[in-house]
Amino acid sequence: DWYNAWPEEALYSVARRFLDEATAVEGPDGPTDPLGIREYLDPLCRMAMKVHRTVEKETVRYKEELGRYNYTTPTSYLELIKLYLDQLGKQRGVISGNEGRYRGGLTKLAETESMVKDLQEKLTEMQPVLDQAAKDTEELLAKVQVDQEEADKQQAIVEGDVAEANKVAVSVQAMKDDCQADLDEALPAFHRAIKSLDALDKKKIQELKSFAKPPELVQVVLEAVCILFGQKTTWDAAKKLMSSMTFMDNLKAYDKDNIPPKMIRQLKKYMENPKFQAEEVARVSVAAECLCMWVRAMV
Repeated sequence: DWYNAWPEEALYSVARRFLDEATAVEGPDGPTDPLGIREYLDPLCRMAMKVHRTVEKETVRYKEELGRYNYTTPTSYLELIKLYLDQLGKQRGVISGNEGRYRGGLTKLAETESMVKDLQEKLTEMQPVLDQAAKDTEELLAKVQVDQEEADKQQAIVEGDVAEANKVAVSVQAMKDDCQADLDEALPAFHRAIKSLDALDKKKIQELKSFAKPPELVQVVLEAVCILFGQKTTWDAAKKLMSSMTFMDNLKAYDKDNIPPKMIRQLKKYMENPKFQAEEVARVSVAAECLCMWVRAMV
C-alpha cells in the first residue's frame, strides 16, 4: 500500500484544528484554555508539521541506508498531536498538584506562626501573675508558720502553674523551630530542582550517553542518580536509565519526600564528597552538572 504525503497546508490545518479544540473547552463561564497554550498555537502547529516532515525525510534515508521501510501515515501525525496533548495535560496536573501542596504547607506555617504569637502573648501576660503568686506565697509562709500544711498546698499550686507554663513555652518553641526548618529546607530544594531540570534537554543527555568510559565526576554523578532510581551503580545501568523514554518525566515527578532511609545512607558518601558540587562537575559536563544539582536538591 502507498500513502501520499499531506501537503504542509494540510498538516498545519489539521494540527490547528486539534489544538483549537483542546484550547477552547466549554465551561460555565464560556470557553476556557485548560492547557494554557492558546497564544502559542501557531508555533506549535509549525513544530508539529516540522517533526512530521523530519520523520518523513529520515524514513527515506532509513530505506536508502538499511533497505527497510518505515511508514509515516496521516494516522501517525494525528497520534503525534494526541500524544503531545496527553503528556502536556499530565504534566500540568503534576505541577498543579505540587504547587497546591506547597501552598498548603505555607498556609499551615502561617497559621502556626499566628498561634505561636498568641501563645507567647499569653505567656507574657501570665508572667507577672506567676511572679506575684510566688511573692505572695513567700509572705504567707513567713506570716503563717502554724498553718504550714495549707502554705505547702498553695506553694505546690503555684509551682504547678509555673511548670505547666514552661512546658507550653518549650512545646511552642519546638513547634516553631520544626516548622521553620521544614520551610527552610523544602522551598530552596524545590527551586533548585526546577532550575536544574529546566537546563537539561535530550541533547545534553545524549552528550552523557556518548561516553564509552565516563570521566570520574560524571561516573560519580550517575551513580548517585542510579541509587535514587534503585538501579545498579554501573555505567551500563546509567546509560540504560538515561535511554528510557520517560527519564526526563521521572526526574521531574520524583517523590523527594518519600526517599527510603537506605537510599539516604547510600548517598551519604556522595553528598560528603567535596568534588560532588555543581561547580566542580560543570568543568567536565554541563549535563552532569544539571543532574548533580538535581541529586543535591532531592537529598
